[in-house]
Amino acid sequence: MKLEEMEEFVHKEIGAEEFKDLLYSSFELAVKGVNEFGFEKKGDKFNRVVRGLRKDIIEHAYIFIINSKKCCGKVNKIPIYSTDESLRIIVMNEYINSS
Repeated sequence: MKLEEMEEFVHKEIGAEEFKDLLYSSFELAVKGVNEFGFEKKGDKFNRVVRGLRKDIIEHAYIFIINSKKCCGKVNKIPIYSTDESLRIIVMNEYINSS
C-alpha cells in the first residue's frame, strides 16, 4: 500500500482530525515536555509539525492504525517508541522555528 493510499484509508476510517489527535497523544507519550512549551494540538504549530514529520514516522503511524483497525476494529494510541528522540528533536525544532 502506498503512503497516499494509507493516508486515504486512515482519514476515511477514523478521520483526519482524529488522526491528528492520536498523533498528538503519541507526542505526549513520546516527547516529554511538549506541554511545557505550550504546544497545542489544534493550532498552526502542531499542523506544521505534522506536515514536517519524516515520512517514515507518519508511515509507521498509518501502518499501526490500519493493522489495528483490521485486527481489533479500533485504535487507542499510536506507539512511537522507537522514534522518541527523533520526535523530540523534530517537535522542538519546529516549535522554535515557528515562534
